[in-house]
Amino acid sequence: MTIFKYMRIRPNSPPWAVERLLALSHRVALNDSYEFYATSQDVAFMQAHLPPKSVGNFNFSQDFFADGHLNGMGVMSFTETPDNLPMWSHYADEHRGFVIEFDATHDFFRELKQVKYRDNRDEVAGGFFGAGENTFLQKSIDWSYEREWRIFDSLICHDCWFDPSTQQLKWGHGRIELWENKPIGMYFRQVATDAVISVRFGCRAATTEIEKWRDTIGNSPELSHISLLRAKLELDRFALRFEQVSHPSGH
Repeated sequence: MTIFKYMRIRPNSPPWAVERLLALSHRVALNDSYEFYATSQDVAFMQAHLPPKSVGNFNFSQDFFADGHLNGMGVMSFTETPDNLPMWSHYADEHRGFVIEFDATHDFFRELKQVKYRDNRDEVAGGFFGAGENTFLQKSIDWSYEREWRIFDSLICHDCWFDPSTQQLKWGHGRIELWENKPIGMYFRQVATDAVISVRFGCRAATTEIEKWRDTIGNSPELSHISLLRAKLELDRFALRFEQVSHPSGH
């Protein structure tokens, strides 16, 4: 099984394959307002089982249950499809970015779970505290075109983080304020080289960026197994096709 992730090209940065960082997105960075949002049964459960009123000076109000909980969790999102036109526009800088193909059987993806799409939230079984399908893996049917798979992890488990105060990427652990509704910085996990299968560049990707990737992969034995492809628009269908980009060696 393979899965994919749409990404933007970072200006003035080395190709993604060099560092291979995947963001652990804080819930406020996600584009669905229902992300991590409790159902009525979740609120009732937490009110029944968690300490009433407050912890220290922090008030556990219903607003916290419904909107401010689990601020220490991050999400890595993936998809089953590399050729979805809206996703190329929304997540890959309007076809200027790229899509990474991963081996989903790699140990890095052992906690990978499939998102289910529904019409009503009252169909959710288990909520935050149940087994199997739960609030984290349910989205509105409106999002079904994304065919999403997810990994949930604590922000504390990051390998490096982006410090907004210095505008620098720092390896090791940064500060995380669990009571805030926004993260202190951005947090990343690093994926192994052997989990990466291919890179598909968008039809509007800059040739200079593709050449940079090609040179980097061609000069690195540990990356040489990664295939490079570029999207092309079909003439008579609303669809993409992908053509191979040759490595410097011609392979």
